[in-house]
Amino acid sequence: MLAAVTAGPRPIEWDLDMTLRAETPVPNFLGLQRVQRVLAARALLQIRAGDSDSALVTLEGMWRLVGSIAEQPFLISQLIAVSQVRLIVGLLRKVDRLAFGWEERLRSRAYYEAFLAAFQNDVWLAVKDSDDVRDVQTLFRVYRRFADGLEDQSPCDWTTESLAHSWDVAESGEAASDEIVELIEWRSIVGMVRRWQRLLVDSDLTAVVLQARAEKAASREGEWPAKLVELESSVCPGRFYSYRRAGGITISLEGKLPPEDREGLLLPLSFRGAPPPTRTPTPAGTPVLTPTPTPNTLASP
Repeated sequence: MLAAVTAGPRPIEWDLDMTLRAETPVPNFLGLQRVQRVLAARALLQIRAGDSDSALVTLEGMWRLVGSIAEQPFLISQLIAVSQVRLIVGLLRKVDRLAFGWEERLRSRAYYEAFLAAFQNDVWLAVKDSDDVRDVQTLFRVYRRFADGLEDQSPCDWTTESLAHSWDVAESGEAASDEIVELIEWRSIVGMVRRWQRLLVDSDLTAVVLQARAEKAASREGEWPAKLVELESSVCPGRFYSYRRAGGITISLEGKLPPEDREGLLLPLSFRGAPPPTRTPTPAGTPVLTPTPTPNTLASP
């Protein structure tokens, strides 16, 4: 029933009143996280039972539920979304089935862009009266320039040092009050950006896995493809995936890898696909020997 509701045609919507600012009611995120874990467990059981079609329906419901959370303009909504998207990304690697449309979804940056928008707008929740507006406007400009600076770099190149430099550039020439400056939690900002960095790379690898599975599904022999045509990372231009086939396959991103995200589910930045099951040849039928009739002969007298 739960999977049917989340994957159904009706939109998943939540009440929203932005006039209340920080007092705006938000969905029960703790409850939604529990729902997603239940759906994830259901999808995993379906995958292990070989029911990939049902697993994809469950994953569709999970994706739609994440979408309803990511539509919220609050930064906390985006932090919940990033952990839930990672669950879906990991489960999709296990689905041994052609998954139509998921490659485009995984390579889309819609959820990441929603995070950047919420990140920049989050400062307005700090406005309590008209005296705060000028400081918040200053901080908003800093946040916006910092977000624009992220777009100028490949996510694979983000480091704590490069992010700190981008922040220094963003706030140069601005002057905010001490009260507003105290609202900035730099470590928290770095942590959020690094979580999205890792998710973007995780999603891109899963998209390559789905590409390989699609070619495997199209093979008459059910074999992994001998090679993949497009192996350049869509997240990190100029970086490529290595693809090796030896019975099964191994896919991994070449070069320096982003650090692990220790606050959530850890997905490997390489994938190993098992070789297809060995087909037992159908034994040829045992020929039936037909006796040759012997003509009757009479003994000589």
